[in-house]
Amino acid sequence: MRNLMFPLNWEEVFDYVGFPAFLKPYDGGGWKNVYHVHSAEELFKAYNESGQLCMTLQRAVKFKEYFRCYVIGQEKVHIMHYDPRAPHHERYVKNPPPTDPKLLDRVVKDSQTLCRALGYDLNTVEFAVEDGVPYAIDFMNPAPDADINSVGRENFEWVVNAVAELAVKKALSDENPARELRWASFLAGPRFASNKGNSEEEGESLASGRGISRFPFILVRPLPGPQKPHMQPTFTIGIEEEYQTVDPVTRDLRSHIHAEMIEKGKLLLQERVKTELHQSVVEVGTSVCGNIKESEN
Repeated sequence: MRNLMFPLNWEEVFDYVGFPAFLKPYDGGGWKNVYHVHSAEELFKAYNESGQLCMTLQRAVKFKEYFRCYVIGQEKVHIMHYDPRAPHHERYVKNPPPTDPKLLDRVVKDSQTLCRALGYDLNTVEFAVEDGVPYAIDFMNPAPDADINSVGRENFEWVVNAVAELAVKKALSDENPARELRWASFLAGPRFASNKGNSEEEGESLASGRGISRFPFILVRPLPGPQKPHMQPTFTIGIEEEYQTVDPVTRDLRSHIHAEMIEKGKLLLQERVKTELHQSVVEVGTSVCGNIKESEN
């Protein structure tokens, strides 16, 4: 937390995110530890109840339509009309009203893009639609609900068939699924085709997130368009080094640090010297700095 400005400008945060909002675990599921907050007081109360969970604050979307999508093999997309406000056994909507085909096409495309960026062959992606814009608000669910009693027979049969076809395809192919996945491929945007004749498919990154209505990762709001300059976060920098201690005679790794070493270090660098989680490691760090030049001092 030492790389955050202190004290936080909470009023700026509240103006940026807005109320009502949802405070929820960044990687949660099943609506566990999710709080619907309408004021700063409710937010702090909910946060104090969250224990050691890493939480995300996300402005509530006033949605008209809501979709939950199975995405199989990063290609096949099955859109399900969903109502998160209904009782659990009634959330998958039967006989939904007609939906704009262009909106559904957008949902399919964005679902594929997100799953290709994440490398998920099995996932559900949820979109809340406000003013015709589908906002991806939940897209990290690689073990989705597929219980026939909750999703219904039609959805159940679709996902079972799609996963079976994917399994057969993988078994018959020479594809090596082990590869390194990085968020950078998602955040960097598309690589446009060069002038050397490369096709659009070769030139553009399939993991591009451009065009998807999604949120920043920490404090979020569902309003598209550029941010106002005064709402930009203030970035700081800190540099940290960790040293593994060894026995000066045998050169074997130590299992702990003598207290005298830390005490002498604190005489020179105060609280910038401390033990790490592993008691054999010494951590040395800078204070919070506004730029690289400050950190060098």
